[in-house]
Amino acid sequence: MSVRIRVPATTANLGPGFDVFGMSLSLYNILEFEERPNRSVRIEVSGEGVEDVPRVPVYNLAHRGFARYFSARGRPAPGVRLHLYNEIPVTRGLGSSATAIVSGLCAACLIDGRPFDRQELLRLAVEIEGHPDNVAPAIYGGFVASGLFENNPTARLHTLRFTPPPGLSCVVAVPGYMLSTGLARRVLPEQVSYRDAVQNVRNASLLTAAMASGDLAMIQQVFTDAMQDHLHQPYRFPLIKGGEAAAQAAKDAGAFAVAISGSGPSLLALTTRDELQIGDAMRRSFAMQGVATRILQLKPETSGVHLL
Repeated sequence: MSVRIRVPATTANLGPGFDVFGMSLSLYNILEFEERPNRSVRIEVSGEGVEDVPRVPVYNLAHRGFARYFSARGRPAPGVRLHLYNEIPVTRGLGSSATAIVSGLCAACLIDGRPFDRQELLRLAVEIEGHPDNVAPAIYGGFVASGLFENNPTARLHTLRFTPPPGLSCVVAVPGYMLSTGLARRVLPEQVSYRDAVQNVRNASLLTAAMASGDLAMIQQVFTDAMQDHLHQPYRFPLIKGGEAAAQAAKDAGAFAVAISGSGPSLLALTTRDELQIGDAMRRSFAMQGVATRILQLKPETSGVHLL
């Protein structure tokens, strides 16, 4: 008998929350799985990434999550058939890797006959992903601030989750090319100025407080000013052809804040109105630079991973 798990897309960083903030979005990948005899593995892919997602188990992130769950218990992974039905664009800054890892871990948990322990799933997912900003909202849903304190003897992992208010909309422009996370990290500087560091602390603190309030008017007011970043976006925007112009076009069309989604190249625009106009403005702006884009009209997602 096959079972299905649904995991949402995520957008990380949200401007100043580099490697800390993440929010789940109403776009999903579904993993269908069933146990197979003799420890044999079969991986199938439909939809996004059908040409790019590896079928070899050791390179497939869903199976890596599946296998990691069992290795943490000192047991070999059983045979399994994994079928990934993907809606989330691959390597576009929308958490497709995190989604695969989380779905594989959850499949293993269910085959093992255990209920979801979201904190344990998060710990194992971070071991694979390396940081919690995408996997945390994929597991918990909503807006999540998270951090791994590796210098602590117990490598403590903290997450704070908030529910975005109704009325908040997300317009995402997805350019028709990939941008690897590795390249997006290599362009970052080793050091930043004291002024830039202070401004990011200020902005990230204000965004957290605004989201915690649950007040949509407060979120709009604060995010308009505070979703500015000085640590990563100035260095990543040059990797996104037409990105800065498209971000400004979104603001001119009514978005109250725009950020690079994850490491890019997708752009996230936040708004309470004029979603179609904002999406069209970004599409036309990118097109002027010869970049084809898809526009996704999404909402913050609040449930995280769950069984269908």
